[in-house]
Amino acid sequence: MSCFKVPKSICLKIQSAIAKFWWGSQGTNKVHWKNWFAISVSKFFGGLGFGTLSFHNQALLAKQAWRVWTNTDSLIHSILKARYFKHTDFLNAYVGHNSSFTWRSLLWGRQLLKKGLVWKVGAGTNISLSAPNWIPNVLSPTLIHPIDPSQAFVSFFINHDNTWNVPKLQHFFPSYQVDHILQIPLDPTLYDSLIWGFHPSGIITVKSAYHLASTLASIDAPSSSNPNPFQPWWKKLWSLPIPPKLKHFTWKAFHHILPCALNLYHKKIIPHSSYPVCGNNIESVTHAILGCPRAKNIWKSSRFKQFYHAYNRTDIADFYLQALHHISTQDFLIFIAIIWHLWNTRNSILFQKSGFINNVEEFVIHYLQDYNEAQQSYRVIQPNSVASSISQHLQRLQSIGFQEDSPALFVDAALDKQNALTGTGFIFKSGWQHPIVSHHRQMPGASSPLFAEGQALLQSLLWCLDSQLRPKFIFSDCLLLVSKVNSDWHDRSALSGLVSRIRWLFSNFPEASLHFLPRQLNMDAHGLAKEALRLREDV
Repeated sequence: MSCFKVPKSICLKIQSAIAKFWWGSQGTNKVHWKNWFAISVSKFFGGLGFGTLSFHNQALLAKQAWRVWTNTDSLIHSILKARYFKHTDFLNAYVGHNSSFTWRSLLWGRQLLKKGLVWKVGAGTNISLSAPNWIPNVLSPTLIHPIDPSQAFVSFFINHDNTWNVPKLQHFFPSYQVDHILQIPLDPTLYDSLIWGFHPSGIITVKSAYHLASTLASIDAPSSSNPNPFQPWWKKLWSLPIPPKLKHFTWKAFHHILPCALNLYHKKIIPHSSYPVCGNNIESVTHAILGCPRAKNIWKSSRFKQFYHAYNRTDIADFYLQALHHISTQDFLIFIAIIWHLWNTRNSILFQKSGFINNVEEFVIHYLQDYNEAQQSYRVIQPNSVASSISQHLQRLQSIGFQEDSPALFVDAALDKQNALTGTGFIFKSGWQHPIVSHHRQMPGASSPLFAEGQALLQSLLWCLDSQLRPKFIFSDCLLLVSKVNSDWHDRSALSGLVSRIRWLFSNFPEASLHFLPRQLNMDAHGLAKEALRLREDV
């Protein structure tokens, strides 16, 4: 699949085998309670996340196309270029006459690759304003005032200090597009390039390409339903610390696909839909869990008695949704497990002719406790309070030579997404307690917290150079940024360019070292960054 476009008929046959295995087919055909489209939807949209093989095939080929496009020194690139695109580049190559199946498969992957490429904005001199892939979530930029063709590039809207020129943006673009533009991080290396826009690294991954392919297919499908209203419910369910079989049971109950008498009757497996346990004419999923006298007695003897009286006449899906809003997180685990046990009890009575446990709630609580204890035996738990964590950091810094009079720079950033602003604050101290000088600055644009922390660190180093300050220790409360700067990490993102610029500035401070500091010990710089968001000019 990473080399050839597999025929769709073969993909469908493999998916059919997967579906038969999932629904329990072992020599005989079992009931498929949901079609493939329904179970291939993401878990957070009501499906089970089964992979559609044609999407996966195209995602693998898109990654292969990425390799051909980016690795221009590779042997495969040289061979394909000599054969198919001598006078152009890979992204603009044609199918050609009598082309091989390998090449046509690669171009199918390139279709997906081109839809996922976006511009990484540096200086903006190579990016036309009419380019369709430089503003996030905007297919075609709109100019509300005419602009000279010689200035119709993104560089026209970037200041000399590598920040967005907000007045110009507000004059030429609609306000909603200005908001999207101000979320674009500007690469300090001033290098414009196309990157993969669906992964933070700017490099294509099969997973991100697969999600793009499935999203594009769902957009193109005319009759696709929108499962977004239930997204909080599914997100809550799949994150619960309960056995997976309880989650899958709940998924089936929510979709009304448990093998109750009514469902089996509709599938023409049994001749009637009545429930022999209680004599009701129709046994639906809702009746088996909420309406049966046996179930009623269990609910009325549980801690959910009042909730049951309030919502027992609703559909089972609505019953679950109401519980999400009205039952605490800890009790919600017990609630889910009780419904699962109600169904198991129903099966025991119906097929094994055995009785049921009187105290269901107690049984369920012990069951969940046993599961959690079994899970914890595989985890390394190291409980640590905030105070002990801070104490450990102080001891660690003392071990690397930090003294009461050590010159230290403390850095932090703050974001105002609503007004698209970034605040940076830094304070130069002698040791922990003796401030010498401080600075805070407001910058237009608000891309991400991590990028804002990087901007603050970059600005603090430039400030130290201008003020002739020589810090020996530099502290940030962003652990991820500290680890990236101190390692040899790099990728194609704008953050990578920012980190490269920071490393270059560190060469001006040969004795300085960058360290992580908890927010509780960096409140002075944090306060300066917050204050910068309320100012109109540098202080």
